Amino acid sequence: SEFDLEFYNGEITHYYGNETNIIIPDFVFGEPVTKISTYAFDNVALTNVIIPNTVLEIESYAFGYEPIEFILPYPFQNGIWNNGYAGETVTNGDLSYIFYLDNYTPQEADFTMENGSILEYHGLATIELNIPSSINGVNTTSIGIEAFSDSHKFQSVIIPEGVTSIGDASFANCNLTSVIIPSTVTYIGRNAFHENLLTTITLPEGIERVSSRSFSNNRIETITIPNSVNIIGYEAFKNNLINSVTFNATLTEIEKEAFFNNQLLN
Repeated sequence: SEFDLEFYNGEITHYYGNETNIIIPDFVFGEPVTKISTYAFDNVALTNVIIPNTVLEIESYAFGYEPIEFILPYPFQNGIWNNGYAGETVTNGDLSYIFYLDNYTPQEADFTMENGSILEYHGLATIELNIPSSINGVNTTSIGIEAFSDSHKFQSVIIPEGVTSIGDASFANCNLTSVIIPSTVTYIGRNAFHENLLTTITLPEGIERVSSRSFSNNRIETITIPNSVNIIGYEAFKNNLINSVTFNATLTEIEKEAFFNNQLLN
């Protein structure tokens, strides 16, 4: 029953019951169930689970470490599952299942903002996330530390003009395939885009330093360093596929292993 569930903001985080044959409710206390968290049902050895059509995200190991098959639901929106299709029987394990909505327009309520800085995104998944230039009448001027980190809810992101700072690890481990960084950005923090799937990146004129590991562990092939950059930080572009770099005349320092494990010939 819904009383056996730990539930917050559409998300089941823990099951306190002992039934092994589970039908997850579509609503808990009047609110739709949209997400099942990692280890939410790891306290019981499930034999069968039925997931309602309201669910849009099932995290890895949501039903514990033991493999169990379940059917991906048919959400009441248009879109696609990232690791399967609606009606397919899949197995609980290290894969997460996210339903990407077609043409989802972010709402202001999807973002937590403080003094012009976006601190968190808790909206629905979409292929492309277009961050708004203002939220509740306040201009978006920065992306906070870890604001979007570890989120697999979008594959590409557009950062609006007017943003000047992208914080440490703000988009780390997001599986991003593309990003548009506006010309107004002057600071990109450490690990800002670490561990993604980026193949190309355009750095804006105005940044003075490419911070440590800011673009490490991606799939970038070519890069042009803007004239404003003085320093390329430690492991900034480590573990990419870079075969060509265009440097500027004002660059004064390239820190250790900035281009380690790429495809540069010299």
